[in-house]
Amino acid sequence: MDPAHVLAEDCAKKAADLTVPALLHRNATEYADRPALTTLGRDDTRTWAALRDEVAELSAGLAEIGLEAGRHMLIMMSSRTEHWLVDLAAVHLGAVPSTIYPTLSAEQMRYLARHSAAQVLVLEGPAELERWRPILADLPDLLRVVLVDEPAEPVADAVPLSRVRTLGRAAREADPDAFERRWRTIRPEHPVTLLYTSGTTGNSKGVVLSHHNVIYQAVALDAMVSVPDHAPTVAYLPLAHIAERFLGIYNPIYRAGHVTICPDATQLVAALRTVGPASFFGVPRVWEKMAAGVQAHLARR
Repeated sequence: MDPAHVLAEDCAKKAADLTVPALLHRNATEYADRPALTTLGRDDTRTWAALRDEVAELSAGLAEIGLEAGRHMLIMMSSRTEHWLVDLAAVHLGAVPSTIYPTLSAEQMRYLARHSAAQVLVLEGPAELERWRPILADLPDLLRVVLVDEPAEPVADAVPLSRVRTLGRAAREADPDAFERRWRTIRPEHPVTLLYTSGTTGNSKGVVLSHHNVIYQAVALDAMVSVPDHAPTVAYLPLAHIAERFLGIYNPIYRAGHVTICPDATQLVAALRTVGPASFFGVPRVWEKMAAGVQAHLARR
């Protein structure tokens, strides 16, 4: 039999019954005290157990503000810990998170919000809310806007993420088993994310990926590339990009790795020195910039 066919069948068997919530449960149980997520230059490392506990709290809170299984949640936020947390919280509800680029025009934002019929919109802070405010009334499916960074004064058309946490904490105290019940209903064929194409040839196209899609890819990568267990990685690309979404979320969850978020791309080289990742992925422009940096350094010697 063709070796490639054998490999594909073996990967399919290994990924067959897995979901992202099931893997996170495994990590929090078997690797509870191992580091999971860190922000470069900050003392904010979450272990797998702590990460899952925060996800559970936010998942309950998102349910309290109306996010439902099978419905969509849009995220416009930079690369930061809360981005990972709210994304995974939605996934554990059976909802479908979708990160969109902050460089979109108002018309593009309106199109994606209406196309996805998003129930919840998660924004970084007041500046993003001001960009969205002119089109919020034109989004009939939208129930809530969540702000990660709280404004100086409360705003009527948004709820702070801290409030979502509080609601989730109360909901978990009232029904401690709800989180476990919800995520255990999720199947490998269910959607794990909705990604939109760049829209260079027209309106962006929505691409739905299932739990099986992303976990199969992680299993296949594991079979073809030798990487140490619990390997450290650096996340620096936008989570609206499929490469970062896979390499920064799904693959580290499968491998129980340690992700260090590099929020500022100009600090990437420093991040690579600090973290020492076992592997590194870069789109062509990244390699061009790194090569230009090396050449400039050599020219000064």
